[in-house]
Order: sequence, then structure tokens, then C-alpha cells
Amino acid sequence: MVSNEPIEGDRSKVVLGERQLDGSMEYLEYEVLFQVEFSSARKRMSVLCKMPDGSFKIFTKGADNILLALLKDRNLPQVRSTSDLITDCAALGLRTLLMSSRSLSLQEVSEWQQKIEANKYLELDLVDQAQLALGESLEHDLEIVGGTAIEDKLQEAVGDTLSVLRLAGVRTWVLTGDKVDTAIRIGHACKLLSGQMHTVVIKERRNDGTPFSAKEIINVLEEQYHVFKKMQYHAQECSCMSPASRCEAADEM
Repeated sequence: MVSNEPIEGDRSKVVLGERQLDGSMEYLEYEVLFQVEFSSARKRMSVLCKMPDGSFKIFTKGADNILLALLKDRNLPQVRSTSDLITDCAALGLRTLLMSSRSLSLQEVSEWQQKIEANKYLELDLVDQAQLALGESLEHDLEIVGGTAIEDKLQEAVGDTLSVLRLAGVRTWVLTGDKVDTAIRIGHACKLLSGQMHTVVIKERRNDGTPFSAKEIINVLEEQYHVFKKMQYHAQECSCMSPASRCEAADEM
């Protein structure tokens, strides 16, 4: 990014430089019209942009299980290959995201902007939720752009500390919002899990798509191990959990 110049309202101008084959730089200006913020519940964020050629696009990035459900066609070869690659990267312990976009017509943007303006006259405590819902109304029929995978290194001595706690008989829990594959890999990296342990994976949702509560998950774990107190050492890891679910699980512990 070459510059980021704030202008009226929530808008900003972003100028990107693209190097040409002859070595010269071509600068393109993008106007950010609206941003739908990331949250742990949404697991994604979006920006609505006016492109250099005057067209409009929404760009959305987020967790793969969320983005896949918002795609226009998730059975395309590029979608399957990108999804498989993201899964492989997660198995390596990398933090992964999918990126997508959709082109909008001028009419669609105009009608949407009118609704945005109308929302400003709502009661103050209703505005944020109304604007969020309006932003989410654009997040559909998306097309895959690609995926990212980055390494998020552990702080020093995390693994040694958890290993000592486990040897001391301290029951250790890690509550995370990561994908299951990522969580398992990180669990081994930080020595929460070891090769001698039997790993039990319990999905967060039933076959019909409804979520299990944290209490139900803990009950299943206790049934599997005939209550944790019978174990010599204890290490548990819960992944793919929202902050609210993590708080609920912590209360149950």
C-alpha cells in the first residue's frame, strides 16, 4: 500500500502500486466504501470497494468453513483444490484463511447505500445491528480468490512449562478457536499432547448441524475416560470454540 488517505464518513482511498514489465510503476486508486467488521461469531470480515475502473466489488476473508458456505459454487475445481490446500496447511499448524469476492452492479450498490442512509435514523441502540445485517446481506454468491497460511510461533518456554505442569499432575486445558487440525498440531508443538496419548476428537456440531453445548462435550469426555480424576496426567484441548463457548467451558471446569 502506497497511501491510505481518509476521506468523508467511513470511506478511505487506498492507492496501490503495480510494477509493469518495463520496470515502471502504475498506481491504481481503490475507494473503500464500507467495512463489515470481523467478530468471533462471524469469523469473517468484508470490505466494499469502488475499483479503479469504476466497478464495485466486495472482498471477504475468513475461516474456510464459513467462506465455503457463502460461495456461489463450492464444487468448482479451484474451490476444491484451495480447500484441500488450506486443510493441509492447517495440519501443519498454520493459521489459515480463505479469501473471496463478488462484483456488484451500480443499481445494487445504489439501493444498498439508500438502506445504509435510512438506518442512520433508527434508534441509536439499533443502528449497529442494522448496519451489520445490511453488510452481511452482500456476503453471498462469492467467488474464491485464494487462501493464506501463516505461522504463529509460540512464545518461549510455553512447551516446557506445560510439560512440567502435566508431570506435576496439574490438569491442563487449552481453549482455542482454531481448526481441529491446527489445534492438534499446536497441541503437540506446545507439548500439551504427546505421541503416547490417545487423542479423542469430538466435533462441535451434530449431524443435523446443531451445535453441542460445552457441558455436553465435557460430559462425553468424562464418559470416554471414566472421569478425568482416574487419569494420572491430564491434558485437554478444545478447538473451534467461540469466546462465549470458551467461557462456558471454563465455568464447567
